Amino acid sequence: MLYRQYILLIEGITVYREGNNYQKSTELFTEGILISNENFSINHYKEISYSLIELRLLMNIGFSFNRLGDQEKYIEIFSFIMGEVDNNDPIYSIIAYNLGTAYKRSEKYADAIGIMKKGIDYCKYSLDYSMLPVLYYGMGVSEYYLNHESYKNSFKKALSLTSLLGMEHLNASMKEKCREHFQFDVSD
Repeated sequence: MLYRQYILLIEGITVYREGNNYQKSTELFTEGILISNENFSINHYKEISYSLIELRLLMNIGFSFNRLGDQEKYIEIFSFIMGEVDNNDPIYSIIAYNLGTAYKRSEKYADAIGIMKKGIDYCKYSLDYSMLPVLYYGMGVSEYYLNHESYKNSFKKALSLTSLLGMEHLNASMKEKCREHFQFDVSD
């Protein structure tokens, strides 16, 4: 059962990424949840409890909704998952980043900052720094749009972390975006 769910997760991600067929990927992720949770329905997903693999499948359904243009459903699903996942779970920072980014894109900048801070706290507590640069960067973007001077500090932390963690490509990309979109220049 679990094996089949992972196969459907991988197939769904492949269809999502390589085929850009978001409807088909949603069907594959849904099929994966239905294997162990026959009461699942996207219209009533909040009424049942989920295993970790089912939450990962649901998370990917959220990504598909985002690509299909339903930002509201994407935020709703990720908000639900954030409430279901323990804040010491390895996917917590990924959920926080994606939910924070969804809020940012919806111009709900204060909500984005709050969620990004939760992700940052998780990364610091768990010593898992992989998402820390993008969380600080996303927080900086939201701070910028709210006219908070703290955006500069968030950008500096994001850039320092990408350097420390050997993420040169991400560092270059962030620097370029800081210059072009936020008139913030960080010297090398």
